[in-house]
Amino acid sequence: MSRTALKKSILFALTVILLVVYIFQVSLNGREKKTTLSVKKDVDCVEIENVRGGIRLDKVDGVWKVSTVKNPDLKFETEEYAVKNIVDSISLLNLLGTVSSGGANKVQRYGLDDESKISVKAYSKNKVVRTLFVGKNSVSGSQSYVQVDGKKSVMVSDSALHTVFDRSLPSLRKKVLYEIASDSISSVTVKKGEAEYEIILDQVEAIDSEMYSVSSQRTEWKLLKAPEGKGELELDQGKVGAWIVSLSKMNVSQWCESDVALPEKSPDISMDIAVGGMIYSMNFYSLEENDRYLCSTNQTKGLFYMSKTVVDDFAKELDDLLAKVETQNEEKKD
Repeated sequence: MSRTALKKSILFALTVILLVVYIFQVSLNGREKKTTLSVKKDVDCVEIENVRGGIRLDKVDGVWKVSTVKNPDLKFETEEYAVKNIVDSISLLNLLGTVSSGGANKVQRYGLDDESKISVKAYSKNKVVRTLFVGKNSVSGSQSYVQVDGKKSVMVSDSALHTVFDRSLPSLRKKVLYEIASDSISSVTVKKGEAEYEIILDQVEAIDSEMYSVSSQRTEWKLLKAPEGKGELELDQGKVGAWIVSLSKMNVSQWCESDVALPEKSPDISMDIAVGGMIYSMNFYSLEENDRYLCSTNQTKGLFYMSKTVVDDFAKELDDLLAKVETQNEEKKD
């Protein structure tokens, strides 16, 4: 047999195999009727629980807030995209078919036993409109095994619902810690160990030498406090201005679980940012891994992590804000 004829035979065999697989898949799909279950009412509350605990999502004045099931009164702002995915997934459920009658000795293989399953309840005006037990994702990772509205039969969803609902309060909490207008910042204090400096925004007046009156006014950043032994220092207004803009917004890298506590030591870095009559205070504690800090703030409850790079840019060294001073040699060698 020639090489060309061999290639044609292989291609023909592959075509036949693919055709058989396709017919088999069509046959299987024909046996099960795809089902779409939709919630007709607007979902305004979702409770998600597993063996580790439970979280609760509430729609308050059109905005989703997250809390724990045990303490629903302490609510936090949420990441909108993640909550929308949760609500959409439970409001419109696409099921591909039934894989098991759901006997007690069979649910474990689908991750629907009490130790593994995720329990989801959706409410509309305090009335339960959907219950869902979510098991593990399928081998492909694109589907999940579920039990719907109290029925024992195990069904397959057309999406990875385990990934959607396997969430914690820290993972759903909004990552923006604060966002303010940069021109509302009036002073910044940074303390690193024993070294501390403070800058303030001050009014600078220009005096008309002939009229002996104020001819113009401008604002300028001034160094109010500096570490000892630094001598006379001059701030670079451009560098300080750019830094102040960067301080107007702070994002959390990751919120901590509720059992994380502050170390029994003073913070390695602390900052106070004055905004009008308010003070935004933050403390940063170095960790053993050295690539991030454990952080706290007076703006909200809960601890969070920030990367070392972000904190170093946030709490700048004073030297990074100073104007460069050219020095000249006072002595000349003969």
